[in-house]
Amino acid sequence: MSHWYLIAYDIRDPKRLQRLHRYLSRRSTALQHSLYLYSEREQSIDELLGEMQQYLREHEDDLRLYPIHGPADIWAGGGQSRAFDGVYPAGKEKPGLLKKIVNIVTRR
Repeated sequence: MSHWYLIAYDIRDPKRLQRLHRYLSRRSTALQHSLYLYSEREQSIDELLGEMQQYLREHEDDLRLYPIHGPADIWAGGGQSRAFDGVYPAGKEKPGLLKKIVNIVTRR
C-alpha cells in the first residue's frame, strides 16, 4: 500500500526554487507551481525529505507536508485541475464532485 502526501513549498532564492521544482517534478505530480502530489512507492518520504534538505534554508524557506489517503481526497477546479489527469488508477474515475466541477469549468 502506498502512502500519499501533498508537498507545498515557498523558497526565497530563485536558483534553489528552480532546483527543487525540477527535483520534485521528476518524483511526483505537479498540481500547481509549488504544490505536488507524492506517492511513497519507490522512495520513502523520509528519504525524499532527506534529499530535499540540500535545496532548503531553514530560516528562509517554508516546506509543508500533508499526508492524505489518496488523490480522491483532493478537490480541484479551474484551469489547473487538468493536473489531476492520469493521477487516478486505471478504470477509476475522478470523485463525483471533482468530476462535476472539472466538467463545468472545461465547458467554458
